[in-house]
Amino acid sequence: MRDKMAAINNQLHELDKSMQFLSDEFDDFKSFKSSLEKDVNRMLSKLKDLEEGIARIDEAIEAIHKYSYQYNLKILGIPQKGRKETSKQSVDKCLKLFQSIGAEVLSYDIDIAHRVPSRNAKFTLPIICKFTHRIAKESVMSCRSEANNIDLEDIGLTKSTGKIGIYEHLTPNTQDLFNKAKIFQKENKYAFCWTKNSNIFLKESEDSVVIRVTSPEVLENMVNDASISETAGISPGASMSFNQRGGPNTRSFRSRGRGGPRTRSSYNRDELSAVFGKLR
Repeated sequence: MRDKMAAINNQLHELDKSMQFLSDEFDDFKSFKSSLEKDVNRMLSKLKDLEEGIARIDEAIEAIHKYSYQYNLKILGIPQKGRKETSKQSVDKCLKLFQSIGAEVLSYDIDIAHRVPSRNAKFTLPIICKFTHRIAKESVMSCRSEANNIDLEDIGLTKSTGKIGIYEHLTPNTQDLFNKAKIFQKENKYAFCWTKNSNIFLKESEDSVVIRVTSPEVLENMVNDASISETAGISPGASMSFNQRGGPNTRSFRSRGRGGPRTRSSYNRDELSAVFGKLR
């Protein structure tokens, strides 16, 4: 009997040792998990700071580009003289066009003009005209509708087979957003979509309010809002504020969270959080 009791005691002792080992292992695992979670949280925090820093840099670069582009106009439909048109030839063509539409622009009002590549090889290369000051640019913009009535041969230029157009020169990001806004306009039967001073605007009809498009999220919110035509463009997923520059009939939408186009990924923070959440 004593031998049996001793054997049982030994087994219980071994079982206690095993339980203690498992307990220690579990404590080590909990400690490792806690340390790992802290490291992951620190990493996510740093990634968030980096993302915000990159976004600020992107916004600063975009602001610099917009400041530079504000002196520029893009002109379409002016035939090119030879394969390599000089800057002076481009300037002369711009001056003839501007003066023919009634804009008060002289040679010293233009800094430089040159051709730029076109996405469509079938079209004449656009001319980018950079002014020395914005007053001259605004003078042209105020008369640009007259370009449709100009016969290029009457001002000594080669006749164009296409339409002459004078537009704001937009930064790549703004141009991309403007293209999205034009698609939205077509799909949702909005009457107007235009730019002014690198700002993009939509208007559903003559009597509706003007909506300022500041990011792709604005368009997404408008698409997701089933009652947009009844609420003059106010999306339930967006907050509305009046645009001071646009006047009381201009509304600017901001998507939830930080505004502006997102040009970087979110580093899969949600996925990482979900993975480590399962360890809890």
